[in-house]
Amino acid sequence: MGTPAYNLVNVKGEKKDLNEFEKKAFKNKNEAFCMEQLLPLPDHLIGKKDNSDEVLAFRETIYGSKWVAAFGLLIEKDETHLKYFFNSKYTKVNLDYIAAKYNKLGFTHVFVEIENRQNGVIEYAHGERSLKVTIPDGIMEWHITSQECTYLYIEELRHKFIHIQRTKPHIIESLEQTRSFKHYDFFELFERSAYLRDHENYYDTLYHIECDLGQGDLDYVRNEIFYRFRTNDICHREKFIKQNFLSFAKRDRYLNDLKKQSNENKS
Repeated sequence: MGTPAYNLVNVKGEKKDLNEFEKKAFKNKNEAFCMEQLLPLPDHLIGKKDNSDEVLAFRETIYGSKWVAAFGLLIEKDETHLKYFFNSKYTKVNLDYIAAKYNKLGFTHVFVEIENRQNGVIEYAHGERSLKVTIPDGIMEWHITSQECTYLYIEELRHKFIHIQRTKPHIIESLEQTRSFKHYDFFELFERSAYLRDHENYYDTLYHIECDLGQGDLDYVRNEIFYRFRTNDICHREKFIKQNFLSFAKRDRYLNDLKKQSNENKS
């Protein structure tokens, strides 16, 4: 059914505007960032089949894919920002139209496309794209130890983009403006032990957040769109646990529970 891409979207703005956006984006507890809630189908497409040419063309243009996000989690929330983590199928979502519609808010979108072997960051301000950097796999050696399908990986990726923007802006400019990529070694830009030491609290917090994500009910693997983890049977739950963002400790706990459940069903 296709490899997921991973999206981290940080939304900033006034409290009133953020509250309105959060309510609009929310579909259910398993899909807190719903593209179809934020940008509904136009009237002339309502009632047409989901797989009709017109509906698929609209989704591909407006959402970035014929398939919308599989599930979404609201990771952080305060009076100044909302942070969402969610999957999309094959490629990142397209936030161009969302940023234009909700132009009182600012958006930072970090993505990892497993299928295309690339990651990057896109920023929006006042409804317009202000930055887009896409880095094919191998162009930038990030030295990130977390698995690339984890929340922790994409958070560290975001943090390093910010560092490079602030301290080595010429690198971002060269990646943004030209296709003749140089290979950049992150190790040469920031000595890793010092980098981790300076951000020890940040990564310690991230680790605990990622662990906490594994405490919730796995019912969100059952969803209403075309996605390979649509059912809640043992087989699909096991696939989801092995291949998604859960930390190692929580993953092993869930797998052990499933093994016990499977043995009980057989006996």
